[in-house]
Amino acid sequence: MKARFLLLSALAVAGVAHADRLDINLADHALGVEYDNTRLLRDLHLNLGTVHHEDEGDVVWGGIQDEQKQANFRTTLGARAYYIDTEHHDWSDALALGGGVVVNLLGDERLTAGAEIWYAPPITSGRGADNLSHFAATVGYKVMDNARVSAGWREIRTEYKNSNHVHTVDRGFNLGISLLF
Repeated sequence: MKARFLLLSALAVAGVAHADRLDINLADHALGVEYDNTRLLRDLHLNLGTVHHEDEGDVVWGGIQDEQKQANFRTTLGARAYYIDTEHHDWSDALALGGGVVVNLLGDERLTAGAEIWYAPPITSGRGADNLSHFAATVGYKVMDNARVSAGWREIRTEYKNSNHVHTVDRGFNLGISLLF
């Protein structure tokens, strides 16, 4: 319930700001939504997202990242605050560092491949969480000027101190669309 409130709040902020990208992806039992705004300040951008898994719970994040563009690729580095809410544990939070890379495979932005990784060690994980890791890899094809289709793989998991339990909120393949503004 708290995660849904946070998602609605994040999307409300996204509606007020000038969006660059809105990603929506679906898997068998999971829905992912991510919003990215590169107009915050020059190369600094805001990133908000959530993954809802019907059996494993919800993850919501918000972060700030710096982006560097080169000829055929771009990289990001930054920090994200995570909120994790599962049926198996009380809610927990984490502050993760990480980033990603996106490569233009044909020399333009039509076909891309990218990956990102975020990690929160025990020192920045709270309320029972011992650490958090978030990994995603995606291949996308720009079908229109403002739209891209994608196929990807994502894993979000966290360990819990008291139970020595690793909980995977989402692991698997997904298909999605990106709307580019």
